[in-house]
Amino acid sequence: MSSINLISIDPAQSAKSALHPEVFERLARQCKVTAATKDITVSYKKVINSFFGISKKTTKKFSLTALTLRVVAAVALCSLSLSQGMDFSGFSISWIIAGLAVSLLSGCLTRLSSGVAFVASAFMAYSAFSATGMIEVLPIICMAFSFLFLLIGPGLFSTDQLLRKAMIKGARKNARRKANRLAERRLSYQAMRYI
Repeated sequence: MSSINLISIDPAQSAKSALHPEVFERLARQCKVTAATKDITVSYKKVINSFFGISKKTTKKFSLTALTLRVVAAVALCSLSLSQGMDFSGFSISWIIAGLAVSLLSGCLTRLSSGVAFVASAFMAYSAFSATGMIEVLPIICMAFSFLFLLIGPGLFSTDQLLRKAMIKGARKNARRKANRLAERRLSYQAMRYI
């Protein structure tokens, strides 16, 4: 029969140090779980930052400039959709460009809407050139703004920033919950081992 190590503790006296090596093991496990959780959220954060085009380094000054440029780009896209004539009876590319202008103005999925706006503006520029044989300036301006926001992102003052914060907060919460479940399993395993 194996020998059992039994430790008795007097509840009236306060302990000056750790009572059992298991305390150190539990602390070490918790530290490792926290580090693993941090690694998971860091990699997830990199993906989210690259999708939305916002990172920790984005400044408020840059964001104000981006907001001003987003307003100018939305006005240019709206004037482009109005210049082509809004067909109220059916669906046309003018409606798509007007919707993209609203999306760009609010900063909701800016990189995605900028990519679609770039393609739609290029289509409008090509159709205007093939119809008249002249290059129109407004579709070229809209293409330039769309390409700019495709590269730089929306800035901090946008709906994308709110979505980004909510997604990162949810990922941290899920990672913490998963780490706590894993730590509880390990502790229950340790408790069963000493019984």
